[in-house]
Amino acid sequence: NCSYQLLVPIVKMTEPKRSAQQSGIDESQRSTYTFKEASFRTTYSSIALLLTVVIYWNFYDKLGIKVPELTTDTARLVYTIKLSFFSLIPLVVSLFHVMLGRITNPLARNPLSGHEYHVEKANRILTNTVEQLLFSLVNTLVFSVLIPKEKVFLIPLIILCFLAGQIIFVVGYSIHPKHRVFGFVWTFVPTMLVFLYNLTNICSLVA
Repeated sequence: NCSYQLLVPIVKMTEPKRSAQQSGIDESQRSTYTFKEASFRTTYSSIALLLTVVIYWNFYDKLGIKVPELTTDTARLVYTIKLSFFSLIPLVVSLFHVMLGRITNPLARNPLSGHEYHVEKANRILTNTVEQLLFSLVNTLVFSVLIPKEKVFLIPLIILCFLAGQIIFVVGYSIHPKHRVFGFVWTFVPTMLVFLYNLTNICSLVA
């Protein structure tokens, strides 16, 4: 007990201290928001997504989006993999976000220095981007071989929603966590609908 009491002040002295400015930034970023505000953001994000889907569904050919004739599963997979390259853009942006945070702040350059709070937000954004990318990529590839050939035009839409949504998510989250809702809806909802479609079709094949 005596040795423990002697060590406590030493540990407290060696703990990294945040500057007043950094603490203020952290407090403003950690402030929560009401359920009403979150519901409003989710609602208008969903409406915007729905309008985008409707416009694309009816006018994608007039918007200059050309979908080739893909009659085989292999052709669809190759087409989807090529388009999925664009889905890597948010991942690259998130990686550079973390790198920039470490380069510009000497305290954050060593991940084991105890100053990870300087890049905490950037790391959370990167983690979410990786999770959403894996979820979207796997589902889109499976979706490409399950849909009828007449609906192949939906593949660019799914990838477009992911790309736009995740970029908006990264930018919004960087400003304040409450601004991530719009991008999250655009990323997660289409992928979740695709997942449910894939699950239903695969279950029907197995049953």
